[in-house]
Amino acid sequence: MALLFLDLDRFKLVNDTLGHAAGDELLKTIGQRLQASVRSEDTVARLGGDEFMVLLEDLDQPDDAAAPAEKIIEAVIRPVDIQGHWITPATSIGISIYPDHAQDSEVLIKAADAAMYRAKQSGSNSFQFFTPEMTEQAASRLATEAGLREAIEKQRFCVLYQPQIRLHDFALVGVEALLRWQHPERGLLAPEAFIAVAEETGLTEPIGEWLVNETCQQIMAWRQQLDTPIRLAINLSLRQVNSIRFIEHLIGKLRALNVPAEALNLDLEITESALEQVQTGTNRLLELKRLGVGIVIDDFGTGHSSLNALRQLPIDTLKIDSTFVRDAPVSSNAAAITRAIIALGHTLQLRILAEGVETQEQLDFLRSEGCEEAQGYLFSPAVGVGELTQLLHDPTKLHANLTKLNL
Repeated sequence: MALLFLDLDRFKLVNDTLGHAAGDELLKTIGQRLQASVRSEDTVARLGGDEFMVLLEDLDQPDDAAAPAEKIIEAVIRPVDIQGHWITPATSIGISIYPDHAQDSEVLIKAADAAMYRAKQSGSNSFQFFTPEMTEQAASRLATEAGLREAIEKQRFCVLYQPQIRLHDFALVGVEALLRWQHPERGLLAPEAFIAVAEETGLTEPIGEWLVNETCQQIMAWRQQLDTPIRLAINLSLRQVNSIRFIEHLIGKLRALNVPAEALNLDLEITESALEQVQTGTNRLLELKRLGVGIVIDDFGTGHSSLNALRQLPIDTLKIDSTFVRDAPVSSNAAAITRAIIALGHTLQLRILAEGVETQEQLDFLRSEGCEEAQGYLFSPAVGVGELTQLLHDPTKLHANLTKLNL
């Protein structure tokens, strides 16, 4: 006997963008497709939310569960028309075997759930059989989720700021706000250590709201302290861009600042891969644009943005991915791609910002090709607000670092 544990990838996105009625309609369609994909002696059940289980009876051997899993994936991913919107569902499947992996139903479900999470990590529309080491990974994931919930409640987050430098005169013109989790045992954790769990559990919204609150306070503080306020950038995930609740929270905070649009100096960074999947969030991006927010495509060059998307969406800045910056001085292909991105940005009258600049050779290449701004360890690592404020009040501290370069 095999238990298949299915989770619909990005289902919350449907609820957030099209509403719960659309989500219910999609779930009904998926349930019908699952029922049609299995034998009459097999059982299909919905656990709740976007999770389903399929119980496969009378298998000759454990590997016989693979073919039904593939058939189910093929059925699930067929596009479906939901209220006039064509949606392509995606799923991840975990498989556990009775009695090989568990002797009772509760442990069998937990094993399939752990395997499902491994499948999700491997990419949408895949399946994985349970292995014993997955139990430890599942426990770690649960611990991360519990820790994040406590961190949200007790506000155990902080923000570091990495300076962004204008390359023609090396002035500090902006900063990128980088979220960190102040873990009580593991120290400062970058988002890479927890963002996947936050996305899966819907915690990116409250975390993002905390970051918005923090950065809005900082914007107002710098407006009072500095003669020339600098631009501040924060990163948004696809789920945040497509979340009505989150964007309304952001808009409300920006309006409460009562800052003229032309003086707001706030950028939102959205990865190119996320931008490809922006749905009804496009209109909200336009509303944010009217409030004075700049839109930055982060990691540009790593996705598949069409020129039409660049034309239609309210984009202000292309941010060249660090992989191209790193390889440009030594790889003709990376150099050609970087050169093309800069030329494209200039043609579309967009600002060009390079990230991950770490060497003199990378800097020389970017300057020679007309890149306007850059950030990276060559100039400064991400620093706390106190150290950054000192740099803003006394730019000579930054210039001391820059004098080491061959400018």
